[in-house]
Amino acid sequence: MSSFKKASELLNSSNDTVTINELKGRLTHLENNQLSEIHKSKSSNKETFDRPCIETLQKYVSSAKPKNTNKNTRLWVSRFESFVNDTQPNIDLMTLYDKKAIAMLLCEFIIVIQTKDKKEYKANSLYNGICAINRFYQEIFKDREPFNIHEDFEFRIVRDTLHTRMIELEEINNGEYNGADPLTDEEMESLFMDEPGTYGACHDIRKYLSLRPNNAEENFFLRINKDIKENWYSTFHLGRDKLSGMLKEICNITGIDCTNRRIVNHSLRKRTAQKLNDKGLDSQAIMNVTLHRSIAGLNAYRIQNEKQKLDIAKLTLPGISKDILMQENLEKSAEDLNTEQRIENLSSQEETKTEPFTEIQNITIPLKRKDDLIDNFRLKFVKCSNFTINITK
Repeated sequence: MSSFKKASELLNSSNDTVTINELKGRLTHLENNQLSEIHKSKSSNKETFDRPCIETLQKYVSSAKPKNTNKNTRLWVSRFESFVNDTQPNIDLMTLYDKKAIAMLLCEFIIVIQTKDKKEYKANSLYNGICAINRFYQEIFKDREPFNIHEDFEFRIVRDTLHTRMIELEEINNGEYNGADPLTDEEMESLFMDEPGTYGACHDIRKYLSLRPNNAEENFFLRINKDIKENWYSTFHLGRDKLSGMLKEICNITGIDCTNRRIVNHSLRKRTAQKLNDKGLDSQAIMNVTLHRSIAGLNAYRIQNEKQKLDIAKLTLPGISKDILMQENLEKSAEDLNTEQRIENLSSQEETKTEPFTEIQNITIPLKRKDDLIDNFRLKFVKCSNFTINITK
């Protein structure tokens, strides 16, 4: 122990304590002086402030998250809670803080959950649902411990189950796109039918712009005034829900049947993409019109038409190509035969209409030369009683 004291004394003696304390004191003085300069009052006038109320603070805090995010969270938590109440009625999710128990319930939920119409969810929809449940539990656990389904070790089985289920849903929904339904050419004509004296879409846009108030917002679509004596439209923009249902409302007004069809504003975009695709335009040209940023996004708006499918079959399957060629030849031959049959029927009808020679008993028909007979090989035959043929040299 004595040797340790000697080493300690030797260490302390290597630094002058007085000098070190003096350096520390100077540093403290400089820091305090700098702090006093910051708080030094520059003027004698004092400012007054109003503290925000709790409602104002709550407004700013609530606005940080989009309304749709909160709505989606409530929806999926409600579905998860309904599942647990039905399968495990003795468990209360609001007071359950065991991560392993929550993980097991989530695995069961991921496997069996379907829409209320008993249809399978899209893979992305299911993933977004689990993210919503994760947000809910992060709020529940914030005063206890960190909670994250995507990272915590306790939820590795949930991540594996979700991954496998998403692959399964992708296979189930492969090729099925339940997006907007396009309008037909006939429906488009009735939709954009012009009144007498008008000149198409440009006339409609000019008329709409002339009815907008001068002090209106920059948004193109404005709310409709209830009293249209002064202005047809108000100065405020049209709401999102009203705008999203605009095309369907127009279809109902024009008498277009929307039964069992998803007619939304994107129906026009999908119809444009499909129409240009049917006319043989390449993908880049179509994307320049529809403003899609990727081929994958464009493919969701178009499908292969029958001609394209037939062309692919001809190129990839030689046997089918021969069968199609044979079928086309047979159809062409049948069409030619039908044409000849119609000609014969027409000739027969004309012959029937020809008056028979009932009064003439003797007819002399000169023998025509061979060339004349070749040129006029179609001879009409008439009914007669007697006729005489004179052969001359």
